[in-house]
Amino acid sequence: ADELLLYLRHGDFDFIFVPGSGGKNIGLAFVNITEPALALSACRCLDGRRWTTSGAARRMKVSLAYVQGVAANLEHFVHKASRRPGVPLAHMPLVWLRGAPVPYYVALAELRAAPAAEPPAASPHKA
Repeated sequence: ADELLLYLRHGDFDFIFVPGSGGKNIGLAFVNITEPALALSACRCLDGRRWTTSGAARRMKVSLAYVQGVAANLEHFVHKASRRPGVPLAHMPLVWLRGAPVPYYVALAELRAAPAAEPPAASPHKA
């Protein structure tokens, strides 16, 4: 999150997952940026930049993910983590709901309990 906060504000993202192996970061990060236009802007701004907070020599490679949204990212993480028991706490997702950090399992329970969005009402006019 420290590196992101050099370019984004709290509230601009609500999910960060840095997968690891053997207790070490494997060089990936999955971030859910809350607004599509901001996500595109962040991709352009961050792609190719050097890491400043970690001292890593590699440059960032940023691309859009096929999993979009905090709920979908949490479900994706749970599905993947269920195949790898014993994931260290340091490699659990960081999640913010309504701007406040919450443990991933609390966010998952809350998002699963939320009612599904209603489909848009059909227009009474025929095309």
